[in-house]
Amino acid sequence: EAPPAHTSTAATTPVVDVDMMSQTLALCDHIIGLYGLEMFNFEYSSGKLVSVGLGPDTKSDEGDVESQNSAPRLFIKRRTQESDDENDYYTKDAAESYDRLTNQTRDDYLAASPIEPGLSVAGLLWSEMSSSHGIGQGHGGQDSVVWRDVQEIADDPDQPYDERLQHLAKAGFTLAAGIPFDCNGYKGIVVIYGNPHGSRSKLNDPINVRFMVHVANLLGSVAAIRTPLDQQKEFRRLEAYNNWHRLKIKLLAVVWFGGATKKMPEGKKQTGLGKDDEKMDRRSSLQRLQDASARLRTDFKQTVSEVKDSVRSKATRWAKKCQGGNAGIPPSFTWTATMWSFAGILITQ
Repeated sequence: EAPPAHTSTAATTPVVDVDMMSQTLALCDHIIGLYGLEMFNFEYSSGKLVSVGLGPDTKSDEGDVESQNSAPRLFIKRRTQESDDENDYYTKDAAESYDRLTNQTRDDYLAASPIEPGLSVAGLLWSEMSSSHGIGQGHGGQDSVVWRDVQEIADDPDQPYDERLQHLAKAGFTLAAGIPFDCNGYKGIVVIYGNPHGSRSKLNDPINVRFMVHVANLLGSVAAIRTPLDQQKEFRRLEAYNNWHRLKIKLLAVVWFGGATKKMPEGKKQTGLGKDDEKMDRRSSLQRLQDASARLRTDFKQTVSEVKDSVRSKATRWAKKCQGGNAGIPPSFTWTATMWSFAGILITQ
């Protein structure tokens, strides 16, 4: 028998669902000189870097956590100056490229596709970090990052043409640094896009860089725990269902073998706990089980009383039989009859 699907929790105590990804991204407000960031997970099976959704864990009407495929891939703290029509660096082409990178409703939206190490911004930064530090090794105390010019990467003749890379450079995301992470084997890289027009000293300040590194590692941990968290929720749901199922079977067995249903009217028997009543809600089930327990207690008291009466009756009859059953003793023999009886028995034996 398959476990039931998720049911509505409107009648039960609400469970607080902490959106860890949104809370972690909120920390980015403290990073100086940040335009935005995106995160990639290294997929061992394909050997590629796969973009990770950075949106909140949205839920369907049934309560299931929906796929992160529709979540934003490029987190934006602030618009690039090239795409801001109130800025002196604004260009129409930059604004168009920015919209194609961030507006998921567009038909020509530029989604991040899996990237080979060494290609595009994320792949190149991943290869450089892997060769210089080892994949995800020793970045807890990192206080400096290497910034790369995205426009130079886009113009590199050794790089294959990448439409998204070209539009990243055109939209103003021209300054990028990579921070790798490794959370129990879940490896990847967070690409930080900085403001190339801002103060480099503030952007590269060790305090600011260390905070970026911690945020990147925290983002990696949040992404890494998504799958185990979903598995744990499903495990607990199955455990709760199995415990409830076992409890119901035991109580049904007690009710059946204890004879609690033999004195119930036929109408109540049909509305009791049966296999045709699988869709009843938890409160109704508990109420029915409480009624069954009450009937068991009543029947048990009645059975004990009947046993006591039966034992008392049998003991009384046994005591009377031991006393002869109120029958009188036979009349006494005369001495002559006694001697004749003795002689007869002696001769015949």
